[in-house]
Amino acid sequence: DQLALIRQFVRLSPLLSVTLYDLDRHAARAQQLGVDLAPATFIRSGRSQVQYVGMASGTLLAAFMDAMSYVYVGRTPLDDASREVLAALERPVHVEILGAPYDAVSGHLMRLTAAMAAECRHVRPRIVDATEYPLFAARRQVTGVPVIVIEGQRFAGLWEEADLVEQIRRAAAGETEPVADR
Repeated sequence: DQLALIRQFVRLSPLLSVTLYDLDRHAARAQQLGVDLAPATFIRSGRSQVQYVGMASGTLLAAFMDAMSYVYVGRTPLDDASREVLAALERPVHVEILGAPYDAVSGHLMRLTAAMAAECRHVRPRIVDATEYPLFAARRQVTGVPVIVIEGQRFAGLWEEADLVEQIRRAAAGETEPVADR
């Protein structure tokens, strides 16, 4: 179903393309990309990349479409202060969001991290629909959504742009102190 959805999107613009990989036949490629759950969809353009795991639906479908727009068009709703902080990052920061298609905050975080990835090649988001992978979610001790993991540090709930950018900056700098007053 996810492949059929992506193929519909690809028909909308010559900027879009789809490449199908079989996890068994392309195991080395999957390992290189960090794919451990399927389906995994990568939204890529130039140096920007967003990984989405699961079937884009509910609030996550609209966020998925926005993520494609940010990455392919290159325009994001981030403010200039956020762009400056992200431009100064010197190393990759892995951000994982465990969300759900019925949760508006999950969609918000997907949009926000996709915009950050479009602005900065060092921000590497992976969005997982936790409802499709209950065993994975259980191993990650997800009891509510959204959960965001930045370089192994776990957070829950709503994040606004400035706070999330600051937390990512801290992770890139090796700082573990969480942003206060969010």
